[in-house]
Amino acid sequence: MEEKILDAFQEELPDDVEYVSLIRRFNATMFDSLLSAGITYGTTYFIPEVWSSLSVTLLFAVMDLAYKVVAEKVFGQTLGKKVANIAVTTEDLHLISWQQALVRNYYYVIIMVLSMVQSYIFHQVQLGQTILGFQDMQEVIVLSYINYVLAVWFIIDCFMMAREVKNQTLHDKWAKTVVVRESFLRK
Repeated sequence: MEEKILDAFQEELPDDVEYVSLIRRFNATMFDSLLSAGITYGTTYFIPEVWSSLSVTLLFAVMDLAYKVVAEKVFGQTLGKKVANIAVTTEDLHLISWQQALVRNYYYVIIMVLSMVQSYIFHQVQLGQTILGFQDMQEVIVLSYINYVLAVWFIIDCFMMAREVKNQTLHDKWAKTVVVRESFLRK
């Protein structure tokens, strides 16, 4: 009896749900990255002293995270996803929660923070200062290795997606989200 009542409240998923491919997701990410880079590097072009301040550098990372998290929670998509006609949803195709939005964006945060810290250290090395106690460019090389590890992690994420029926990456699985054509989003 309880099972019948629970089944009545569960919505059926459409048979033709289109889980989005890696290429379409990559295109959306590239659009968002270009938008973010335009704002970040546009600002630093007009105010070059920005990179000498770690707090301002990290502010750009927080702003980018906030953009992704808020856009995916409130609208189900960033501008890049809107252009690509895709949306991030729960596994039952509804808008995601704040927690899900944060969990699925962990990877971007780590990469962005490390890249910005690397840029900051590179700027400091150019000024003749050291941060980590190494000499000259050794500090930048240390952070480059961290970026290589993250790149390998990204590649593994892509291979996981290729093997999954719902095209879920590791961060999608952790957040219990899927990326589908925008028309399947239930608001």
